[in-house]
Amino acid sequence: MTEQYRSGARPLVWRFSSGDFMALVRLASVFIALVVAAAPSRAGSLSERYRSVMLALSRQPELSTAEKTDRLNVEYALHFGPVARQQGISREDSQALFDAANMMASYTMYFRVEDNPRYIEDMIRARGLLQSAGGESESNDQNLYDALIAARRFDEARDLARTSSALRGRTVPTFDTAEGFDPARPGYFEYSGDKLMLRNASAPGDEVQILIVSGCHAARDAARGIAGDAGLREAFRRGGALWLTPADRTFDPVEVKRWNADFPNSPIRIAFNHSAWKDVDFTRQPTFFFFKADKLVGKSVGWSRSGPPQALLTALRESGLMH
Repeated sequence: MTEQYRSGARPLVWRFSSGDFMALVRLASVFIALVVAAAPSRAGSLSERYRSVMLALSRQPELSTAEKTDRLNVEYALHFGPVARQQGISREDSQALFDAANMMASYTMYFRVEDNPRYIEDMIRARGLLQSAGGESESNDQNLYDALIAARRFDEARDLARTSSALRGRTVPTFDTAEGFDPARPGYFEYSGDKLMLRNASAPGDEVQILIVSGCHAARDAARGIAGDAGLREAFRRGGALWLTPADRTFDPVEVKRWNADFPNSPIRIAFNHSAWKDVDFTRQPTFFFFKADKLVGKSVGWSRSGPPQALLTALRESGLMH
C-alpha cells in the first residue's frame, strides 16, 4: 500500500470535460497527420531517392567506376526495382525511374554488362509510361537512343529515330559486317577505304601487342607524342599498336576519320563491345595494355604533358619493344 492509502488520502483522478476531450482529439489528429506526412519524406519519393541516393553515390570520387556500378546496382534494386513493373505510377515517379535506369545503363556499358539489357528495358517502359501521361521529353528520347547505340541495338535505335521528333537528323551509321564475325570475340569497327567495317580482332600471338584505350584529348596528345619520337614510333610499330575507342554512347565515324587523317600511322577503331575484351578497362584514357599470348603482361595509365610517363617507358623496355 502507498502512503496515500495508509493515510486515507484519495488518489488523484483526472476528470475530463467535453472541451478537454475535444482538445485531446484535435491534438491526436495533429500528431497522426504529422506522422503520416513525415513517412513519405523519410522514405523519400522516387525523385528524391534518385537525387539523394543514386546521384550522390555516383559523385563519390573515392570510388572506382566498378565499385560505383556494384553499389548503384544494389541501390537500384532496393529503391526502383519494386516499382519498375508496377502499373499506374505517377509521372514524377516514371521520370525518376527513367533517370535511374538511364544512369545504370550508362554504368553497365563498362561493368556488369550482363545487366545492361534490363536497364534499357526499364528505360523503354518508363518512357512509355511518360508518353501515356503526356510527358514526352526530348532529352529522354536522346538518352534512350544513345543507350541503344551503345548496346549495339542499332535496329531499335533506327526505329526510335523515325518516330521521335527529338531525333530528327539522327541517323544510325551504316556498316558492313565481315563474314564470320563473332560478337563473343573481341571486335571493332574500322574504316576500310570509305566503308565502315565490323570485324573481329586478330588473336594476340607470341609477340607482345600493345592495345591503347583512347579517344580523349590526352590520347590525342599521346598519339602526337609517339608520332613525333622515332624511338617510341618504332616501339609501337613493333608492338602492333591497336588504338581503340570505347563502345560508349558516342558512336561517331566522322571522328574516326578525323583521327585517322591526323595520325595515319596510328589509325583508331571503335570497340564493338567491352565484355569480349578480357582484362581491358575502358573507363580511363589513355591506358596502354601489353598482351602476350592472350595474357596481360603490362599496363600504363595516362600521358604526361612533358612526354611519356615513366611507367610506359618501363613497360616498353620490359616487353623488349624498346631499349
